Amino acid sequence: MAIRELIDENGVVWRVWTTIPSNRRSVPADFRDGWLCFDSGDERRRLGPIPRDWERMTDERLRLVLRMSTPSRRTPAEGTPRPNYDDDT
Repeated sequence: MAIRELIDENGVVWRVWTTIPSNRRSVPADFRDGWLCFDSGDERRRLGPIPRDWERMTDERLRLVLRMSTPSRRTPAEGTPRPNYDDDT
């Protein structure tokens, strides 16, 4: 899996990689063949389907793709405890 780093026009560093779903039926149609993930540490975004040859795009072109992407919620890392909001203690 290729991972790239990209600096946007505001100086924010983004890591970029692809994700392929293990269960294609569980995701929206645009994401069934995978999506491009952008993560700045503070924000995560995604774009599907994966643009062809994204690994070889110029940084300028990849910044355009970043602008076309949509915000994505963060999922906790596997094994991370989730808060229990039902606990009154």
